[in-house]
Amino acid sequence: MQLDQIVGTGSGSDWFLRNNCIMGNEYVGPISNHSALTSVAHTEFFHRLRSIRRKDRADAGRVAHQASRYLQQTQDIQLVINRFAVKDYLLKGIVNDSPFSVLAALEDSDLIKKLDRKTQEEFYIAGSNWMYFALIYTCTQKPKKNDYRGEDLVFPPGVEKLMRGKPMMSNLLPDPGDAPKPKTVEDVRKLTVDIKKVNSIYRRHLTFLKKMPYNRYLDLIKKFDKDAELFKQDVSTCDGDWDCAGLPHGSRIIFIGIVPVFWGIVFARVNGRMKIIHIMQTPGD
Repeated sequence: MQLDQIVGTGSGSDWFLRNNCIMGNEYVGPISNHSALTSVAHTEFFHRLRSIRRKDRADAGRVAHQASRYLQQTQDIQLVINRFAVKDYLLKGIVNDSPFSVLAALEDSDLIKKLDRKTQEEFYIAGSNWMYFALIYTCTQKPKKNDYRGEDLVFPPGVEKLMRGKPMMSNLLPDPGDAPKPKTVEDVRKLTVDIKKVNSIYRRHLTFLKKMPYNRYLDLIKKFDKDAELFKQDVSTCDGDWDCAGLPHGSRIIFIGIVPVFWGIVFARVNGRMKIIHIMQTPGD
């Protein structure tokens, strides 16, 4: 077991450190009053632990910027996942990290479990890309304030009309009314095709973003939300099946928020490399 999978950051881990010994990557056992472990060894151990945490923070921050830049250049979350996420992320991504707007589009969230893998992945990618396009396009415009003191989405010419003309697609809009929701696997497939068509329109309007200097790209988000603190880091340990995402309980995870235009991304070191284990597109994910 790796050192960074055993040692946490809270009071429980403090007790563990006071009463146990880990040398290198190996757990040695409880520290007795007669332990030969010297104060020098204690100092070296805590220095190594702090060094590991600093490196994890730095690596997660660096990869978060790389993923953000890559999404700007490719405008396709699937390519970001393929490069930066853990293996088989898409296999469980729609269940673990479904964008709120995608789930809300369904009549019943249990319908997800009835979808075959290909349909699941295509629906997740199409819905995730739509959320990215809807938000980043609005960031490039001058949105109006809504009743909730937030900003209304701004659409490319003809997009909102097109979406409202497809009843099931209206469920992705802020006020869908009584629009029918997908009830069958075939409904989801049809909705996915329509979302992809809308995404292709967004791409034509956002081609200029691909070559925009990265700092200017980040400034778009900062201008849109002046209170947003981009790439804020928080290191903790996972203690449940969802947050550990297949890793051993107690693994160190690093939450990076906000990563344009996501609410946050969770990283963990897997086989020595920092990988995405969760993409939270809204606070509700």
